[in-house]
Amino acid sequence: MTTRRQPSRLRLKRDQAIVWLPPRSVGERALAATASLLLMRAGAARAGGPGVEGPPPVLSRASLESLPDLRSVYLVFDARDVSVLSTRLPRLPSSRLIRALPGLLEDQVLQDPAQCAWALDPLPTDQGDRRVGVIDAAWLETVAQAFERRRIKILAAWPMQAVMRPPSGQSWLLALPESLAWCAGDGEGLGWSPAATDDDRRVQVHEACSFAAGLDQPVSCCWMGGPGWVSALEGRPTDAVDAGPIGRNDTPEIQALSWPTPTTLDLMSARHAQGRLSARFGQVDGRAWRPAGAWAGLALLIALLGLNLEWARLAAEERQLNDRLAERFARIMGPATPRVDPVLQLSRHLAAARLRAGQADPEGFVPMLSKFAEALGATADDSLLGLQFREGRMTVRLRPQALQATTRDRLVEALRLQGLEGSFEPGPEGVLVVRALR
Repeated sequence: MTTRRQPSRLRLKRDQAIVWLPPRSVGERALAATASLLLMRAGAARAGGPGVEGPPPVLSRASLESLPDLRSVYLVFDARDVSVLSTRLPRLPSSRLIRALPGLLEDQVLQDPAQCAWALDPLPTDQGDRRVGVIDAAWLETVAQAFERRRIKILAAWPMQAVMRPPSGQSWLLALPESLAWCAGDGEGLGWSPAATDDDRRVQVHEACSFAAGLDQPVSCCWMGGPGWVSALEGRPTDAVDAGPIGRNDTPEIQALSWPTPTTLDLMSARHAQGRLSARFGQVDGRAWRPAGAWAGLALLIALLGLNLEWARLAAEERQLNDRLAERFARIMGPATPRVDPVLQLSRHLAAARLRAGQADPEGFVPMLSKFAEALGATADDSLLGLQFREGRMTVRLRPQALQATTRDRLVEALRLQGLEGSFEPGPEGVLVVRALR
């Protein structure tokens, strides 16, 4: 089994920086319009406090338009925009496992899995699980293109809860410019939007500390440039937090809290995998598909030829039927009778002939009602609620006692024996439509 090596602290060059991104809820325009980015760069070497290695970081705020001269950056996404899942996955090659993640973990995300970017940690945890980062693909692409347009290379993109890893059994409470974040040693993390008033911010800090205390994880507080958080952090409940001072961006204590620890869970790997997939399609040699394309074109040509032959046969059959109808119409109605609707004209002529001969029209109201009464039988006296007849179609509304499934089937069969066709309309109203059987 592969053992997970603990990464060392990140060491930045002069032209590199760690950029803490604002949550997406702030708005995509805030990236370029306002100083919503928190930049962390290596500071000048000076003595640090206990347990602090190297120079402390230097924090500053900037927008995309006011970024300093940088060649490469590490991005840290807000905890509210990324979900880090720890789960047991099947043993598959990494390429196949990445493609299978949306189907395997779709019940653990609220968004449509097809609209998410999935990043897989190549190294398992100490318990043998695999960590999976899930982020909205559109937001990841927007941020990546914003930096690439300025020719700034993105070395990695990390979830905040994956890089802020306190010692085991402890947790950190970070007051960021646009959010309040809680991070635990096992990679879990939560984020809150900043409240509007100082009193509400104190309530948020108190609830976060109480939540950590319920998990038996003492909280160390750190102020990272978030306006309005200082008084809220100073009023934190002392029974749920460490007794140490609050880390400030102008004191060495902040280095122990705010200096991110590199992680192998890189959200940019999902974007790179998509790019490799597009590159594979672009490398397909079209010449290898020419024989298959020729056979497919031949099959399509044969199908079109057969379709046209069938259309010609049906058109000829239609002409023959029209000629026969015209011949019979002229023989019955006379050659001088104008032909407007031959079927309707012949039906009316046949009905008039039957009337002159003293015969009833089978599609008339009286014959159809007589046959319908014979089909109802003994239940005809107390079954009808209403009846309507129009153009050879009789609509009958029945009482509820005649709506059982067995009664409906027997009534339809009895109508068929009388030469009628009956069908119930959908719904519980019991509407029966009766026509003459042709």
